[in-house]
Amino acid sequence: MRFQCQNIVQLPDICIDHQDKEFPPIDKLYYLRLTNIDPKRIDRCSFFLAWKITESNNMVFCDDIHINDPRLKAQYLSFPDIFQRILKCLEECVITQSQIGKCDHKDLYIGNEVSKYELPADFLSFVSQVETWKQALAAYENKYWRYGPSVQDGYYIRPVQASDIVCPTDYGGDRISIRDAMLYERKLYFKVEERPPAIEDNCIFWTLEDKKIKVVLFHIDSSEAIAEYYGYLDRYLAVKEKKEAEEKRIKEDRKKWEQERREKQEAEIAAQAKALEAEILGEANDSKTEKDK
Repeated sequence: MRFQCQNIVQLPDICIDHQDKEFPPIDKLYYLRLTNIDPKRIDRCSFFLAWKITESNNMVFCDDIHINDPRLKAQYLSFPDIFQRILKCLEECVITQSQIGKCDHKDLYIGNEVSKYELPADFLSFVSQVETWKQALAAYENKYWRYGPSVQDGYYIRPVQASDIVCPTDYGGDRISIRDAMLYERKLYFKVEERPPAIEDNCIFWTLEDKKIKVVLFHIDSSEAIAEYYGYLDRYLAVKEKKEAEEKRIKEDRKKWEQERREKQEAEIAAQAKALEAEILGEANDSKTEKDK
């Protein structure tokens, strides 16, 4: 089992691996999606299963599953209606695929949710960690960040931008207004003397060890005020200079390409006009010559 981030704002989902021994109860399935349809064999079709956890609102999912998976077969007798719906979905898709060469209806939406208390014991530590991340980042859950999160070595990696970080120098010093900034602008604040960041070649980051979160600010998304406050101004300026030089090069290359394209286009049109002129005048002269005869 492992964590997997599906998009840029979502907390991690829980991915069931093939070596995991149990599935959540299949009568609590949220949906099924076919990912591969064999036009001749139902048991060779593969699909994706997803369960929605009521408490944390994230998903448990497993991909590349077949209908004869032992973890599913162990539940079929307990939930025969769900088994019949899955089998019917596969049967219809295989028939459609074999007859017309494609199947557009590959989803089986069931819409149920599963409580964390109904999950197998192995899932509980993963669900608990997601709840910890959700609570820690509750103030930011509707905020759109440029970069998506990831999970590495059990830590939730959350990239942010300069506008997400409170820098005391932006507020005239370490004053009460910083609290207002956090409450109303939903920013993160790390006092340099209490929680200095780790500084690397391309970023700085803060580790919230008790919550297994790393907040990452890449140098290209930082600001001069933040870099000065946290003590990496030289490194930030070097990255900024390199970025500006690269952007200038790209801009100049683009300008050169556009100029060459315009010149080529103008030359082609001029050549067409000249050829058309010669053709029309040639036809006119031929016509005149015929009349003179």
